Amino acid sequence: MSKFKKEVKKDIECVQKELSSMRTSYAEGPKQPNERQNIDDQRNNIIIRNLQESDNENIMNKVNGLLKDGLRLKDIRIKSVDRKKSMRENKPGVIIVKLESTEDKRRVMEVKRNLKDTRNFRDVFIDHDLPKSQRMLNANLRHIVKTIGNDKLEIHGSRIQLKKFSDNRHDNSNTNERNNGYINTRYDNDNRDNRANGRKDYNRRNNDWNFMDKLRTQGRKRWL
Repeated sequence: MSKFKKEVKKDIECVQKELSSMRTSYAEGPKQPNERQNIDDQRNNIIIRNLQESDNENIMNKVNGLLKDGLRLKDIRIKSVDRKKSMRENKPGVIIVKLESTEDKRRVMEVKRNLKDTRNFRDVFIDHDLPKSQRMLNANLRHIVKTIGNDKLEIHGSRIQLKKFSDNRHDNSNTNERNNGYINTRYDNDNRDNRANGRKDYNRRNNDWNFMDKLRTQGRKRWL
């Protein structure tokens, strides 16, 4: 294994240990009642990013328009909406949407990917409203992937792993080389066969001409 791969593997192992510790802490449950309450409150929440912001906007109407026109969903019950101030200039603040039930959230999350196929909402994204600790962990994962290289690592949920693309590309390259070798071999064999057949045809035609010459010679002798 190359030195680079060993370093990447070591980084991944460190991240996996941190993830394992995080999962354990979640399994044990929050120590303070307020923490438990916050997580329960967030269970049916969604986060909307990049939804256009305007002065004196009616956020509830905008969210309903996104659900109905962008996702083609009806009867999604919304408890409340709240837009947070953006830390970046000229970038819309995120909107926290509190839904009435887990079923409402499930329906939204199932079709959120359809936004990319719409004209008005193709740049809008919908995510889970995660606890702050989980958001920080995800941000760290993205930072690691960006630092080491997007072409080498990828994130799956809360896991970070080596990409398999380079291996597949190597395998495909080998397969193509084998296929090209097979084709070239067939081509060479066909050429050899054609050359052999050509020699046979030439020899056969040459024998026929010799035979005709012999007949003509015998005919002339008979007439003499």
